[in-house]
Amino acid sequence: MSEDLFEQLDRIISLPSSTDTAVIRQSKFREKALDSKILQDDVSFDMIISGLTSPSQVDDDSNSMIKRSYRVMEYISEDIISSQEMLKSHSSLAKEKDNEAIYDGRLMKPSRAGLLAKEIFSAYCHLLKLYSDQSLTVDVVPKAHIPHLNKTLATILAAFPTHVVGASCVGGQGGVEQSLQPMLQLHKYVESSHSPIATLAEIISMGCTGRKKGTLSIQQQQQLAMMGQSVNLDEVLISNGHRRKFVHGLTQWGGFKHFMQLIVEDISYSDDIGESLLATVEFISFPQQQQQQQNNQAQDAARMEESVGEESLLAMLASRETYHKMFECCVNFQTVAEKRTDVDAMTSVLLRLFELATGKTRKKMNPSSVDISEDNGSVECKVAEEVQVHQAGIDDNKLMKSGVADKMHQALNAEICHLVRAIDIYMRGHNKSLEASESTVKHPGHQVEKPFTSNRHQLLTLFADIVSYESHRESSNEGDRSSAVVSLDMIMHLPLPPASEEEIEEDAIYNPWPGIIDLLFNYPENNLFQFQFYRMLHSLCVTNHESTLKLVVQKYKFLSKAIKICKVKTSPASTRGVLLRCLNALRLHSQTLSPNSFLRHYLDSHDGWKDFQTELKAMTIEQQKPGGGIAVPNGVLQGAATATPQATIDVDLGSAFAAELGFPPKCQIYDETKDVNNGKKEKNESNLPAATTKKKKKKRKGKKKH
Repeated sequence: MSEDLFEQLDRIISLPSSTDTAVIRQSKFREKALDSKILQDDVSFDMIISGLTSPSQVDDDSNSMIKRSYRVMEYISEDIISSQEMLKSHSSLAKEKDNEAIYDGRLMKPSRAGLLAKEIFSAYCHLLKLYSDQSLTVDVVPKAHIPHLNKTLATILAAFPTHVVGASCVGGQGGVEQSLQPMLQLHKYVESSHSPIATLAEIISMGCTGRKKGTLSIQQQQQLAMMGQSVNLDEVLISNGHRRKFVHGLTQWGGFKHFMQLIVEDISYSDDIGESLLATVEFISFPQQQQQQQNNQAQDAARMEESVGEESLLAMLASRETYHKMFECCVNFQTVAEKRTDVDAMTSVLLRLFELATGKTRKKMNPSSVDISEDNGSVECKVAEEVQVHQAGIDDNKLMKSGVADKMHQALNAEICHLVRAIDIYMRGHNKSLEASESTVKHPGHQVEKPFTSNRHQLLTLFADIVSYESHRESSNEGDRSSAVVSLDMIMHLPLPPASEEEIEEDAIYNPWPGIIDLLFNYPENNLFQFQFYRMLHSLCVTNHESTLKLVVQKYKFLSKAIKICKVKTSPASTRGVLLRCLNALRLHSQTLSPNSFLRHYLDSHDGWKDFQTELKAMTIEQQKPGGGIAVPNGVLQGAATATPQATIDVDLGSAFAAELGFPPKCQIYDETKDVNNGKKEKNESNLPAATTKKKKKKRKGKKKH
């Protein structure tokens, strides 16, 4: 390699003085570079690329070559930054950013971007071969210049996305595998700060959507729009043809399946690999929300939502085999002190993936509006009820609309027994899990004998997500809970645990509901679990799963225990809040049922429940009073606040309280007159002569034939 070439480049990029700013440095760099012909020479450009990637071809950390690689990275970054500034200052050139002519005299051009990307991909591939060669130790394998490769690739991706994405998928599946797989596998051999996984996630995100990730919040976008500045975070930078080719090659290679396999292979990768996977899946599955002009909104939405086959790529997330291995890792490593953090990270990845699919993490309500009314000179401000016009997380969810969420739920359903085993609801391994490592510091305060653990909480949250799952593939207004019923049925096939803890077998999988009830009362301060418990109970009510309700409410006496704790007056119980919600949910749900149903019949025949009804409503109304029962000012008269007594609070079906508990206005009190009318009709038909009945049956058959 010619030393004269790099000496010339050093003179071009040299700082004019220590007092000059970065802007002056860029302008000086540009002035000198335009006068130099070396930037227009393809042979020199090949030598510059070699200076960036050459440390990958040697077996020692040569300081001179590492420094040269850093200098080349700076050359390329400075050149691209200068080009971007030129395009911003001349808006007419922005539409022709792929025109080679406007880059005359510059180091980086659109045609060179693809060539440089290919060389960087080849460098990653060669580095992976060196690392995977067992004859070489980590100390002698070159690694110091990998951040230079990462930054350079990210820089040219932002400036020339079409050419970089096109270079990564040349040759279809083979091209994608050769270009992207080394970037993923290198994470096993280098430090997290040196790993190219973040750049890989950017390539996949942009290649699948054609869009660049925005960094501005909705509020910042609104502020820019108010100042008259255009906000175009979702500008499509890659054509649908290039996207389709990239997605097809990525899907054939395996895409997200390799991310999941790497996490299962070594759970210590869960944090870094998992975060990149989650960010990429979220960006592909949910279009970015931005403020757009009214006249162009429909056109932009149509352009943004056009599918190029990314649903097949997302479908790889619904892997029963991967879920099985993850649950096995939870069982094997949750009792190892050194692996607890990694197990928590892996469980978090699985939970957040499914919550992305269900849209749970994306659901938002529109801001509350304030209704202002005037009456006899007094002004009353009333907060209007929140109305969900657009269901974020459902209407804009590709995972839900394409059926990937349903497939993920089916795969999790198939592994529901292993999930229950991983939760270890009866804490058979708690003695082992308490074996602390030497670095563990004991907490000086209160310690429980059996710790709840964050991993168990995350798995229970996943369990609650599964049994309360709603499919919105067909309709975004009303969810289909038939899949949740399947989950509840499968759980009820599990055997009940023995009465004595000593009789619990180590490897047996028992029905989790008795243990879930015990957790609620044994950990009264765990409000995170209390929230998940109410979600489970609400799902039992909404689906009216009688076999589980019999087990929870009757056999394991949840109703009696909850009433007993709520009646305690001397020492307030930490679980009283969630228990009141649960009891009210049972009360409201029973009102929608027939008198012949299990829950309503059981509650009507339960003496403790009947005696507690008046007190339950009184306690609930007391909690619902604004101001905690103190009169709240509700009007202003000539500048002075006037206090008025609280209005009557409704806590029955059709009220705001019932809607808050998950019983919308469509849930109505059961009409018993239907049963009376149906009974009269059946009685009249039974009193008819046999011949008449036979004639009627014949007429019905004749009508069916016609």
